[in-house]
Amino acid sequence: MEFTLESYELICASAKVKGRISGLDADEFPSLPKVEYGKRLVLPLNELIQALKQVVIACATDQTRPVLTGVYLRLTDDVAILAATDSFRLAERQISILPVQDPVTLIIPARTVQEVIRIANSLPTITEAEIEITDQQILFRIGTVELFSRLINGVFPRYQAIIPTEFIVQADLATSELVQALRLSNVFGTGGTANVMVEISEDGTFSLASHGSSRGNAKHTLYAVVEEPFKPLKVAFNTKFFLDAVQAPGAPHLKLQFAGPTSPLLITAEDPNYRQLVMPIRLDQ
Repeated sequence: MEFTLESYELICASAKVKGRISGLDADEFPSLPKVEYGKRLVLPLNELIQALKQVVIACATDQTRPVLTGVYLRLTDDVAILAATDSFRLAERQISILPVQDPVTLIIPARTVQEVIRIANSLPTITEAEIEITDQQILFRIGTVELFSRLINGVFPRYQAIIPTEFIVQADLATSELVQALRLSNVFGTGGTANVMVEISEDGTFSLASHGSSRGNAKHTLYAVVEEPFKPLKVAFNTKFFLDAVQAPGAPHLKLQFAGPTSPLLITAEDPNYRQLVMPIRLDQ
């Protein structure tokens, strides 16, 4: 195959085939932005990508609140805190970094985060990501690839206040069994939406049941270690949000901590630096 350029056309020719691909004048291509006088940081790439994957799932898609459509990043001392929420769920992850002199707080668009993840996955031998930040822009440099993006203006919600600290039920479960039960419940969803009812009975039995579906229903009793003391509880969740949350840690076991039927569910794993909240929903009994 031979390639030649004629004016703004690329000619592709072989012994039996000849094709033309129309192009544009290179001068019409917009110039790349320059990140000048910004703060420069170097972060461990594998940890950064794992953290971004774990939190970006909670970003909002509704543009009515732009600050919720991105990943919140705060760099302070030797810790990077990443968080995202769509007001129905929350994911937060902390990673260790080299100490920074001045705290940095910004919101990265979810689409930029997803592109950073894609680039990193295509460069498995790269171990560090270089980041340059200004008031309006961020530059990711991963190996020989540079990605520029504007930042989201606004103030991210002070989510720490809604994280419960007291619980009426704490249960340890195998992730695989919980995922299987949630997928089964999701089958009975209608209109792209499925709800699941979590019930902890007086004897400590932990069960999940699909709820409010015209397609039918299913109930799954799971093996769970419910810590003493506890109170019986029935609480409902959006199945997709619940399923996303339990799959994100990538851990074999999870701890589910319930503060009440109208309070957020706190999900943690062995890694103390990652936690998630899922808000319950109200269903007619």
